[in-house]
Amino acid sequence: MGPEDTEYQRLKMRERLDAQVARINELGAYTVSILKQTLDNARSAYYIITLMNKVMFFTGVALFAASAIYGAAFKDLTRSLLIGGLGAANFIALFLLGPINRTQNALSNLVQTEIAFLNYFEQLTFWEVYALAPRGNPPVPDLKNVARASEQLQIRTEETIELLERYVEHSVSGKKAKRS
Repeated sequence: MGPEDTEYQRLKMRERLDAQVARINELGAYTVSILKQTLDNARSAYYIITLMNKVMFFTGVALFAASAIYGAAFKDLTRSLLIGGLGAANFIALFLLGPINRTQNALSNLVQTEIAFLNYFEQLTFWEVYALAPRGNPPVPDLKNVARASEQLQIRTEETIELLERYVEHSVSGKKAKRS
């Protein structure tokens, strides 16, 4: 093997490393982009739900006030009670249906999901670097490392899916989340 072969192998190895670094950077940028976009969506959903709760509250107050004014102005007890009942139903719906608790639970689930995905992406990056680490002369990726990285990524994928099912899907579906 001559000096040209060694230089060629170094050049190829450098190209592989550059491609790997570029992929890691792209994955990192994508992860940050997803996180920002998801948190922005969650923030806007939270504000919209909060606004809807305020509208429901003030609608209930307005219906109570309207029933009092209507009853006093027109001496119509039936319609006044109907309007007041609508206001009471509005308040009951607001407090019994618990949209605020559901919103907080949804935000908590969102954060848990983000943590799971960020951890998964970190593991993906880590195991990719491990799999492509050069060995020998000429330096080439070790097939044992590739096999181990693949196996570990399968395990991490299963763990991430299990955690999402346990803590997010079960809480959304109303089933009791299992704690281990």
